[in-house]
Amino acid sequence: MTFRTNVPPLSIASNDPIDRRWVEQIAKETPHNPPLWEKWTPSYTNLTVGNGGVHSRWTQNGSVADVNWALDLGSTSAVSGAVRISLPVEADVDVLVRQNRFSVGTATYTETGVRVYFGACLLFDENAVELYVYETAATYLRWAALGASAPFTWATDDRIGVQCSYRVAT
Repeated sequence: MTFRTNVPPLSIASNDPIDRRWVEQIAKETPHNPPLWEKWTPSYTNLTVGNGGVHSRWTQNGSVADVNWALDLGSTSAVSGAVRISLPVEADVDVLVRQNRFSVGTATYTETGVRVYFGACLLFDENAVELYVYETAATYLRWAALGASAPFTWATDDRIGVQCSYRVAT
């Protein structure tokens, strides 16, 4: 642990209980200020939101974007294949990432009242992530694309949740 020794003392001469110069100096020296979360409206492939409820937010801290997205399925929502969700800002994707389908986060699939399945959020390209579910294959887990009946048959009140972080394109 490192202790700072160059912090100026609190001025007693000020009428303000907190010396503004000290606060401003600390703010300048502190590299991390809490990021602001914003909403965004993603576009989708193989996913119909219908009357479902979407919860989306994202933030950027330096060159990293953090994304949280969830869908509570409604009676007119549908999953029809490998689901892709557009990103709020373009990702820095190189050839190596594209060839290896780089995982940038986690996904959960809740079959209401039954169980929760886990999966991954993979960069599809610089503009979207694709969602996968873990399935067992002999001894090891592997990724499988979502579908109308994978990992289960989707119904009202089921939920898809995504949390991912990725490097932003410069």
